[in-house]
Amino acid sequence: MFIREKDKNQPLPQELINLLKFVWQNDYCAFYREKFSKLGINSSKKIKTADDFSKLPFLTKDELKNRSPFDFLFIKEEDIQRVALTSGTSGRPAMLFRGRNYPYITPTAFKEVGAVRPMILQSPFQLPSVFFRLNKIEFSIITGDIHNLALSSFMIEQLKIDSLWTTPTLAFFLLKHLNKLNPALPKNIKLLLIGGERIDFKKKKELKKAYPNAVISVSYGSSELAKVGLQCLNLARDYSDYYHLRDENYIEVINTVTGESAGLGEKGELVATTLKIFDTPLIRYRTGDLVSLEKNNCSCGIKGPLLKVWGRVNFDMARVAGFELTSWQVEKAFEKFKNYLKEDFEIHIFEEGTPENPKIRLNLKLVLKDGIKDEIWLKNFIKENFPKAWRISPRLTLKEVIRSGIFLEPEIDFVESFEFQGKKRAALILH
Repeated sequence: MFIREKDKNQPLPQELINLLKFVWQNDYCAFYREKFSKLGINSSKKIKTADDFSKLPFLTKDELKNRSPFDFLFIKEEDIQRVALTSGTSGRPAMLFRGRNYPYITPTAFKEVGAVRPMILQSPFQLPSVFFRLNKIEFSIITGDIHNLALSSFMIEQLKIDSLWTTPTLAFFLLKHLNKLNPALPKNIKLLLIGGERIDFKKKKELKKAYPNAVISVSYGSSELAKVGLQCLNLARDYSDYYHLRDENYIEVINTVTGESAGLGEKGELVATTLKIFDTPLIRYRTGDLVSLEKNNCSCGIKGPLLKVWGRVNFDMARVAGFELTSWQVEKAFEKFKNYLKEDFEIHIFEEGTPENPKIRLNLKLVLKDGIKDEIWLKNFIKENFPKAWRISPRLTLKEVIRSGIFLEPEIDFVESFEFQGKKRAALILH
């Protein structure tokens, strides 16, 4: 793996030097040449050390999503094979093309556990990426229907499926259909390859209880990047939150205030440069993920520090019960109450109930504007109208999800200070 260290004279890996040369001399896209030249950087030849590289500007998600994917394409249009699409939780999604030479990473876990017949249970947008990764392995690739889990369960029984590539939420929802059809089916699953959602130690233990013979392996990455981290069987069997870094990226962990490189064990924002993606290369891309590099005590033999993912830098997103909750959704909902409330807020999210029957409890900590009194009518007014205003998905408001029984009625507290003393004063905090 390739990691920027604190040593400013650390030489850059040849793969990164080659990438910089590629974007500078590219005939199809001048994005980086124009971006860097504005800062007086007119040649890649002068960028040889970690210190030189740190002077290049960051790439942000806004730069990707606010431009046409054709304006960020470094290969011929006829070489486009598919489109990668981000989730759009921060507004407009970003689209990136993937070419025929895109370096699809095939998880080794399937062969390691002896799985030969996996089923993909993912959203339609993720299916092409997963298909091309699995296509390198010589076994059948079967897709299930996330909107018809009963039919997917029938396919699992009839086709003798022995592994699943899916999300935690779908794995739990699938379980009741498997048990209804044949209680022995969950025991036939050797591997659950998990991605797409946050999963903590408790949920991993619950998945293991539900699928007792399965290894729970979690991958870490995003639609924009190649897989950043994967788990060996040791980390997977320990229900670990740690990942082995891949060689496909040059990794920086930066202090979110100073921009300096963080040391071993220090938290910072993950900044990634894609070394093997030449169709839409990302250079110093700010992921928004809060991570740390930790000492590697794993006995599997893979070298280098481990990556631990703590959450989002600004606590602006949380995934619960299959929903992606974002601070910008909340800010938009709170516009209705701007005469009473300051912009600062915290929403504490508690996952209760069971995986098959989740209950999500929200505790809203709000700050009243000067001169506004803490009165019962105001709490009731917010409690009644806020769920109607918060649209937690393109089709559903919080009020509608409360009616379904997944979310409980929100609790309202007016406060003068917050439990979370972070830089951003609009936070979603998952407990």
